[in-house]
Amino acid sequence: MSDTVYVLSQQSDFSGSHLCNSDRFSYEIRSSSIASALDYITTTGDAVDVYFKEPLSSQDFYTFSCLAVSHSGMPMPSPVEPVTLYSGSAPIPSAKDGRPIYKFSITNRTTNYKLRAISFYTAQSGSVHNLDPNGNDYGDVTMKMYDVTGSLVTTGSLAAKTVIDFEPTYSYEILSGFIDVPSVLAGGTTDQWFLTAVAVPDYPPAYGGSIDYVSQVNLEAIAANFNRLVADGRAVSFMANQAASGAPHTNKLRFIFYHPLGAVARFQIYVEHFV
Repeated sequence: MSDTVYVLSQQSDFSGSHLCNSDRFSYEIRSSSIASALDYITTTGDAVDVYFKEPLSSQDFYTFSCLAVSHSGMPMPSPVEPVTLYSGSAPIPSAKDGRPIYKFSITNRTTNYKLRAISFYTAQSGSVHNLDPNGNDYGDVTMKMYDVTGSLVTTGSLAAKTVIDFEPTYSYEILSGFIDVPSVLAGGTTDQWFLTAVAVPDYPPAYGGSIDYVSQVNLEAIAANFNRLVADGRAVSFMANQAASGAPHTNKLRFIFYHPLGAVARFQIYVEHFV
């Protein structure tokens, strides 16, 4: 079936503007209640030829005529450029439906999350377990034992204090830390099991060191159904590795376990940080 063409005059039929913009008029027809499908529109001088797939009903022709009278003749606006959100210099990623995906960070200088786990036995030399995913020792944890006078000892039966130093070869931002406490200590009454944690212990407070992170926590007072000591500052602290610049030990964390003489108990330390 051939198209049905309706010939209009820009001056007479488009009395509102005396001008027809074929793109806009096509949009207006297709957006109206006219049932017949529009094929295309051509303009030659004053003549506007409008081609429909089938003839218009009387009602549709009336609507068609009204659209011509009210037509503005103005061009259609250019396509709107999509809005791109930026974070710094990079676009914010979007979901498949276009919704932006926001990522909030609490770190200032690092990007990758890392959880280090260090297990050991108090008063037991050589008991530190500190391995990477390939089973190799990280080599950044040391263990020392001290007697009741504070003297360094190598014999576990003389130890009343076990000290664990964590000093990685990289800078990091520490987020939090926690320690699994042996269940056998829960409800104890010896009052001889305590934990202290100090950051940058080799420098005095006047130089930004010896930061008291955890102070003399009684490990026997931790609830039996919890068995974990958690330290979460709800913020990050940057621990810079400055050994190359001549300022070593600026990213060291020290965990000091006070315990009965020669007492052996297994602990696991977790350092939650970003690198």
